[in-house]
Amino acid sequence: MRVLRIAVAGAGIMGKLHAKALADCDVTELAGIIDILADRGEELARSYGVPAYRGITEALENDDIDAYVVAVPDALHVDITLKILDAGRHVLLEKPMAHSLGAAMEIYRAARTGPGRLTVAHILRHDTRFAGARAAVEDGQIGEVVHVRGHRFVGSFVAEANNGRSPLWLYQGVHDVDLAQWITGHPISEVQALASRGNLEKMGVEGVDAAFVNYRLANGALGALHYSWVLPEGMPAGLYAAFEVTGAKGAARV
Repeated sequence: MRVLRIAVAGAGIMGKLHAKALADCDVTELAGIIDILADRGEELARSYGVPAYRGITEALENDDIDAYVVAVPDALHVDITLKILDAGRHVLLEKPMAHSLGAAMEIYRAARTGPGRLTVAHILRHDTRFAGARAAVEDGQIGEVVHVRGHRFVGSFVAEANNGRSPLWLYQGVHDVDLAQWITGHPISEVQALASRGNLEKMGVEGVDAAFVNYRLANGALGALHYSWVLPEGMPAGLYAAFEVTGAKGAARV
């Protein structure tokens, strides 16, 4: 069995999680850590006994690295991902794919035309509960989809850590935007949205408090997505989330 040697770009919260997963997995080997902040990258690399790199160009000089996890901030995704794909290496890209549609399309085109392969880390597709909801729709158990509803509320500590680097509807919403289309098999064709602000601004944190989004799927079904990152302290688990798809014959709820 061939073991894949994979390096992680980004030594922040998500980078550390990916590094641990790669180090613990039987079919992968953590091959290095890349971070422009030398101290942070070197500390994480040292804890696993792997090389530390200051940038992707330096890491790509190592032919022993098969693939990369890109877990840097969203606005930095394009440059590093294009360099990896152009070098013919493969990428697991943290969600959201990029900070704008134009940036995401740059990555998409590079993945379509270059030798490197790309996948985006939509981890909830691998959650058996959401996969079960998709199967229920595909098998016709719930009938034609009529409406979809999802919400994802977290505490303000998440907004503080993010501090405007990613908007709420990307940072929180990308999960459910993907799930709505993946589970139902229909793309979103129309969107209306409202957002509120004020609470975070008083805390000196950039971004809106909440965003409520209504949409229509291509088959005519309606959907609603509700997001907030101002849950009060002390809420159980610090997360309040659910997803529901309702059809003419039944419903699936996570």
